[in-house]
Amino acid sequence: MRAVGSSFLLFLGIALLGACYLQPPPSGKLEGYVQEGPTRPLVPLAGITLRSPWGTFHTQSDAQGFYRITLPQGTYSAQVEREGYAASRIEGLVVGTASRFDPILLPAFYPGWPKSAPSLYLEGIPAGSLLAAGQSVRIRTSGSLPIQKIMVRLGSPPTLPLAAPGQLVWDQTADTGWLTLPPSLSSGPPGPTTLHVVAYDANNNRTHLLLPVRLGASTGQDPAAPPPLKAIAFTLSQPLQALNLGERPPGIFVHLTWEPVPYALGYRLFQGERLVGQYPPFLGEAYDQGPDLGPGQEVCYRLETVVTTGPPLISQACTTPLSPLHMTLLEPLGTAPPTPSFRVGLSPGLPGPLALRLVLFDLHTGSSVTLFPPSPASETLIPWAGPPLIPGRTYTWGVYLAYATDSGEDPRAYSLAVDQAGQVLGLPFPGPTATFEVRP
Repeated sequence: MRAVGSSFLLFLGIALLGACYLQPPPSGKLEGYVQEGPTRPLVPLAGITLRSPWGTFHTQSDAQGFYRITLPQGTYSAQVEREGYAASRIEGLVVGTASRFDPILLPAFYPGWPKSAPSLYLEGIPAGSLLAAGQSVRIRTSGSLPIQKIMVRLGSPPTLPLAAPGQLVWDQTADTGWLTLPPSLSSGPPGPTTLHVVAYDANNNRTHLLLPVRLGASTGQDPAAPPPLKAIAFTLSQPLQALNLGERPPGIFVHLTWEPVPYALGYRLFQGERLVGQYPPFLGEAYDQGPDLGPGQEVCYRLETVVTTGPPLISQACTTPLSPLHMTLLEPLGTAPPTPSFRVGLSPGLPGPLALRLVLFDLHTGSSVTLFPPSPASETLIPWAGPPLIPGRTYTWGVYLAYATDSGEDPRAYSLAVDQAGQVLGLPFPGPTATFEVRP
């Protein structure tokens, strides 16, 4: 009897051990938007395949580019696919109880070229290790096509196409060689975080590596008050160009600024419950280019200033992006008198106070450039106030600067149509031009 009981207990123990081994982790949820990149359109009907030791799982984005899937918690590799688009692979995607991730899926640059994501290797930083100043790392890539860009950022994915602080970018290289991490990639709020590494090849195939790392704690005196947070939304009627992605629709992004405070350990920035990014203590700006932004939709942010003792200090700010501002040239066109009037059209109407400045070129000399009025004016019909134009000559005119704001006193939103000198964003946005001949 005793021998039989021992055998039964042994069998029961083996069965229980096997059951424990085969028991999958608890269920988690993963959701987000598939998009063609920051400020780019969402991608509907994109297939998403996630693989882990627990199996392979499939889902698809809906007509608005949104997806949601329930699957065991854990770390996954993901593949995002759709006809006409390049390959997109994500490595190290962690799914918890409720997780958010917005995959990037770019149109193929040449449809006949290979559509396979490049291989991506990161040396010098094991997963889960402490990320320290002066650490040496190396990033290597390989694939069937030349590598166009390698991008690295701590706490949030690298942003395209804006040059964001705390981000490293290499152009047309497959191997960075060994390098020392700068302070922007080795400091920030203490605790677990993620190092993001992204590689693009010549056909817009991309691989996104998410490496879990930790940042160490430091000591110091806590700041007395949270820094004021300011959020300014920019709506672009013209597309930002990056990676030769071709035509783009209007885009929106929010520029967030705060004054770095002494002794802070770092900052975490949230839009609702979505983590926009986390930043080292010496940085005071960030960009949000998420798919949740839309004209006329208020968006609010929470900045957590991490301190040595006690809960984070909280700062908040909201903004409402404006609709795109489009400009057309109405007159003069073709011919004009020596003292013409210049009139532009707005579409879809004026979303707020307008700043407008025009430019006139004398094609006879090729070097005569006149800006008028001398300071930005809000009128859309501007008479020529200079000396009469010379009959028989041909002139070209256009919009040099045109943007609208939600408030003339304290603007929190801009709609930018033209900015030939990059005065507002530091980026040139050329405007329309028209040619006319002066007749007596």
